[in-house]
Amino acid sequence: MTILPKRTALIARESLSLSTSYEAPDSALESLIAEIFAQALGLERVGVNDDFFDLGGDSLGAEIISMSISERTGQTFELSALVEHGSPRKIAALLGALSKKIILPHSANKDRPPIFVVHGRQGFTLLKPSFRNALANDQKLFMFELPGIRGGVCYDRIEDIAAVYVGQLVDKYPHGPIFLAAFCMGSVIALEMAAQLAKLGRPVHQLALIDPSLPLTTSSLRVSLDPSHPISKAIVRHLPRSLFPIWRASLRYVPRFLHEQRFRRVLKRRRKEGREKYSELRLSLNAQAKLRAAYLRHEPAPFHGPVAILLSSLSRATKTEISVDLLPFQHVHVFEGNHQDISGSVAAAHLLQATFDAALIDQSALLMSA
Repeated sequence: MTILPKRTALIARESLSLSTSYEAPDSALESLIAEIFAQALGLERVGVNDDFFDLGGDSLGAEIISMSISERTGQTFELSALVEHGSPRKIAALLGALSKKIILPHSANKDRPPIFVVHGRQGFTLLKPSFRNALANDQKLFMFELPGIRGGVCYDRIEDIAAVYVGQLVDKYPHGPIFLAAFCMGSVIALEMAAQLAKLGRPVHQLALIDPSLPLTTSSLRVSLDPSHPISKAIVRHLPRSLFPIWRASLRYVPRFLHEQRFRRVLKRRRKEGREKYSELRLSLNAQAKLRAAYLRHEPAPFHGPVAILLSSLSRATKTEISVDLLPFQHVHVFEGNHQDISGSVAAAHLLQATFDAALIDQSALLMSA
């Protein structure tokens, strides 16, 4: 059962500066979802076209709405789906289509494919309105969510996580060019997805990695250590790059459960101290620990397609740390900002959209010349 936050008084919808006028629900499902919105966000009422982010929704509100809809409808509604389906009416339409096994169109403009996005180390990414609004109006996104992040079955290998996402991608988008993006640690999952998709005859047309954390970098070293410890900082600063391959190879000889235990302890402590992102949500420590342990043990295969690497100016990564052997056809772009704020970065969103739009133009030109 979902526990709702205590409210001293409900907020009148009319007191908010909304761009939409109030419209009452037309169906029982719309009415139920509007009620869930109102309860989660502490509002007197919510219209069917009111957007979650316009109503002042945050990560905690998103989690409550996601879990409440799943519990009260019996259908899984992933938290990340709020990016594309942010109003009661859109959610009701999505659930109705899923119950009838209908594949919804991913774009009003058939020439612009959806962008499939892999989360970072938290297991999901909830894009901020500023990022979403900086994309083209008709650009659709599909956000992957780590299996088991809210309980249930979770996986301890990158290959297995990637296989789940590949299955979802092929099911929702059976034809057309694949545009794949990933945040931070999700870059490793994206590379494994690309390898699996290539074997299925659906190669990734364009890959975009946003502030990637890839093997043989100081970023991957930081992930394996507790960054708050002074000894860890000293190791990161002084360990010669020539020893990185030896260090990484040695990790495979450490039993998997020891990695997972260590990450669970670190995550639990950081969550208790309020230093972990989305610490207010009830995300599975076990799933997150398994993800981080799997990252350390995985060796990604090279990707020989076009890849855009989008780096924040204050990122931990640098251009020289990104392996040319792993990504031989990489193009690096730098945008102003820092790693912690990428999910709301307008500059990153503009670069991402420009990257995929350019790839789409290149593909159209190739088809015309064929």
